[in-house]
Amino acid sequence: MLLSAEEIEEQLKKLNMIIPVRYYDAIGSTNSAAKLVHDETDKHYLVVAGRQTQGRGRNGRSFQSEFGGGYFSFTFSLGAEDVTTQLCGSVMLAALAVRSVMEEYGVDCSIKWPNDVLCGGRKLCGILSEVVYDRDFPDYMVIGIGINVNNPLTGIEDIATSTLIETGRKLPVAEVVARIVRRFFEMLSDKDFEVMTEYRKCCATLGKNVRVTSPDEEFYGVAEDLNEKGMLVVRTQSGQRRVVSCGDVSIRDVLS
Repeated sequence: MLLSAEEIEEQLKKLNMIIPVRYYDAIGSTNSAAKLVHDETDKHYLVVAGRQTQGRGRNGRSFQSEFGGGYFSFTFSLGAEDVTTQLCGSVMLAALAVRSVMEEYGVDCSIKWPNDVLCGGRKLCGILSEVVYDRDFPDYMVIGIGINVNNPLTGIEDIATSTLIETGRKLPVAEVVARIVRRFFEMLSDKDFEVMTEYRKCCATLGKNVRVTSPDEEFYGVAEDLNEKGMLVVRTQSGQRRVVSCGDVSIRDVLS
């Protein structure tokens, strides 16, 4: 059964949250749509799609987005802090919000730095955070979340999972979306919430052997920590400490 803006807004109201919703049965990318809606209205919207035809992950990767999953993006104003710190922090906060809500549904998750929520080592959710600029000045943030709920995972079952697979039951997608959005803004507004501390507790990457791949190089090491901006600190095989802000980080059983 397809979703509707009214159904999502009703779920948000149950959580004492009011935010305008745009819903599309199918759309290219909810992040792209959220930016268009914001630029047209100058208001912050929650954009939700039944499916995405051009779902995106980090580094331009595609994200399988069939009916039955939760695909949504929302915008919010930037603060006065460093933009890079806010970008990393927003991804961490979104991942923590997803993990928190999933625990309430009985799904135990961990987080693979920086933006994947895993269950049993398989990907349950991906997150894409973007800063939108106005005349070279950072204007607002877009958070895009794609979570596998009741959708099929044809051909990728070995690397991906869903709440249906993990719990054996279908969950109401509108409720899942609303609860994650609500939890994100609860955490964002809680000045005492220690994002980095909580993220470290459930980051599956820390302490693991990793391979870091970028367009320019590839190296191996151990993921030791996160710096103050949320970037990954890797101790290479030669003993050098490298700060990783972008590129692909994969967890390895042994160092190569």
